Amino acid sequence: MRGKWSVYGKAALVCVAAFLANMLLARFLLPFIRDATLRWAAALSLVQVLAVAVIAAYLVSRRLYHRFEKNLHHQIRPAIEERVMALALDGEVWSTSVPSRGPARRVLENCLAHALAAFKETSRDRVARFALEHSFVAQWERTARLSKNVEARGRALFLLGLVSRLAGDAVICDALSDSSPAIRTAAARALLVNGEPDAINRVFRCALGESLLTRSLLAGDLKRYARHLLATTVPALLAETANPDTIRCLEIVATWKLAMPGIDIAPLLAVHGGKPVLPLVVALLPYVEVNDEIENYLLSAIDDADQQVQCAAARAIGELKLSRMIPALARALNQSSVLALVAAQSLARMGEPGTHQLAATISGPDRRAAAVALEALEHASVAATIGSCQPNLEKSANLEKSGR
Repeated sequence: MRGKWSVYGKAALVCVAAFLANMLLARFLLPFIRDATLRWAAALSLVQVLAVAVIAAYLVSRRLYHRFEKNLHHQIRPAIEERVMALALDGEVWSTSVPSRGPARRVLENCLAHALAAFKETSRDRVARFALEHSFVAQWERTARLSKNVEARGRALFLLGLVSRLAGDAVICDALSDSSPAIRTAAARALLVNGEPDAINRVFRCALGESLLTRSLLAGDLKRYARHLLATTVPALLAETANPDTIRCLEIVATWKLAMPGIDIAPLLAVHGGKPVLPLVVALLPYVEVNDEIENYLLSAIDDADQQVQCAAARAIGELKLSRMIPALARALNQSSVLALVAAQSLARMGEPGTHQLAATISGPDRRAAAVALEALEHASVAATIGSCQPNLEKSANLEKSGR
């Protein structure tokens, strides 16, 4: 909103400046043009010509300056890059003076940024200390705090994350509460650079309060530290069953698709149950230990009044291949078309016991259930045929490549 009003203010200033210039030119033309209408028209034309000339001169000068600066950067960059590499890899002392402004400092800043991102541990620490001693870190802090360019602020936060062991962590922590989601995401990623346990836990808890898009972006970054989170923060959050962030926590954990032997989701089903939790539980079931309590819940959920809960339970039974629940799935074949289709697909996933039940349904008296069962068997047979042909296709492709 602040940027929007800034644009409006600049447009208003341009209009006022054009009006004043028009008045001055009209007064200047008064001795030459007596007619007021012609005088104002001539003044307006002159203002437009002058404006076009000024804009054209500005654009041309800017283009020439950028070209000159680019050529200068190409000339001085190799020498500066060599010095930065020597500093990072060999710890060579920087013998010459460090430029305080101008193109040379900008090239040096870019080289330091590339070195911080490319190197690890000892080499990065050398470059970080150099950047701190020569005020580059202070420059990045000012950019992260004051710049109106979101991209520039994000870059500055990333670089501060690389040097956060020495300085800059306070700026990153402040940026976690920024009004811009992009800046909050950049700050969270900057905190994760060094893999500090406290920073990981803080970013995870902050991610729970973000929008779906931001949570999706941070879930991928947090996956690198999933083992730590699954051992500490996630069990603590899931133990707080009354916490509204529990659902969002499960959403992030489900995207990792990692084994979670120490996570017990049965208490969550007892407290929440129903629509919000059950689809997430279905996604997590292949990665957690399924006990009798969870199986009994799935068995009762098939008879739930909500069709979405029924379908989610039937799908979970098929994923887990719980053969003792085949009779419950067989009963579901006689219900609504959506639930019947999901139940038939789950039976087809169970292998021989499930296909036997589908075959028995096909020969049974219920024609609607028989049609659903037949469709599920056909899909299962087609999938099995494609799966059996896949190795042969891959073998033929490899032979063709080797022949070439």
